[in-house]
Amino acid sequence: MTERTYKKSPSVAVKKKWIELYYQKNISVQSIADDYNYPVATVYRVITKLDPNRKERSDKGKKKSSPLIDIDFNALMLNGESYETQIEILIQEILRGVAKKKNIKIEQALQVTNRLMDAMKKLRSVQLGAITKNLDVKIVEGVVRKFKPDATPLQIIEIVKKVIAELKASKDE
Repeated sequence: MTERTYKKSPSVAVKKKWIELYYQKNISVQSIADDYNYPVATVYRVITKLDPNRKERSDKGKKKSSPLIDIDFNALMLNGESYETQIEILIQEILRGVAKKKNIKIEQALQVTNRLMDAMKKLRSVQLGAITKNLDVKIVEGVVRKFKPDATPLQIIEIVKKVIAELKASKDE
């Protein structure tokens, strides 16, 4: 079997002839490639690229807008509520906005995640601050760590909240 040698690149006149043969005379890509001594792939690329019926992309070169996450900031402006409650509502509102979107770009997901992490840190510090107003944190933390040495600050807050709720419930009885 002899190896076929091909010409480097078809000229504009040859390309126009191929378009005419393919679209007007209905000659196959294979026969055009054989007649002009070009690879089938080259002929096919030229024909599809220069297709007279081909439509240009209207979005070419334009940035695609990413979906926006809707957050109702009016719901977040609760003047009478505590800072802790406002942060909890912010977290819920961000999660609600994310849940509505089907396609979120990675950049936007990372931004939302970072905002959620910041809000969670603020919430923990506010919760710890609220506990310090009522009790000596070092004593509470020491007592909790005595029974659960590997407790995280969030777990300590949950344990203290549970104990406070139990004390309030027993007081009301």
